[in-house]
Amino acid sequence: MPWAELEPVARGLRFDRSVQDELWAEVTSRCPTLTVAVKRRLTTLTPAWGGDEADMLAFARQAVSTAPDGHPTTAILAEAQFEGATHRETTVAKYAKPVRAELSDASAKLLTGTRALPQTVWAHNAFAAVFAAIGDAHAGPHLRAMHDHVGHPWDYVGGETAYHRAAAKYL
Repeated sequence: MPWAELEPVARGLRFDRSVQDELWAEVTSRCPTLTVAVKRRLTTLTPAWGGDEADMLAFARQAVSTAPDGHPTTAILAEAQFEGATHRETTVAKYAKPVRAELSDASAKLLTGTRALPQTVWAHNAFAAVFAAIGDAHAGPHLRAMHDHVGHPWDYVGGETAYHRAAAKYL
């Protein structure tokens, strides 16, 4: 979708937030659950790009609440944990533990239903990585659903070494 392609351009060129919000409104009027667009919007809202942590987390929670069962956009809450931990210069485990229940609910929403969408493997990677980081057995179903396709979310928690450690523990 062309509107979604403009999001990173507007961010990179440091367009005013109101312009970025207008672009997002165009995206959501067409497809509010386009996972790539949701991920890009989260990035726009991160403190690293001039956003606000509270807005970023509120956006992630809203995206989870409006996502249909089985949809990969539910993992945007996990992605927000990676971004928040990076911003605060802390570990994902410390940052994500307080929202463990929310992550579990979002995870359950992804695991409910069987949507085979292009970003589904990313979503399982994100949940598996965040749950492995906080030492939670909820990592198991997501590790199985990844089918050994290790993605970028693991970079936030120790890379392939962390993945192999989690697989040994939860599979």
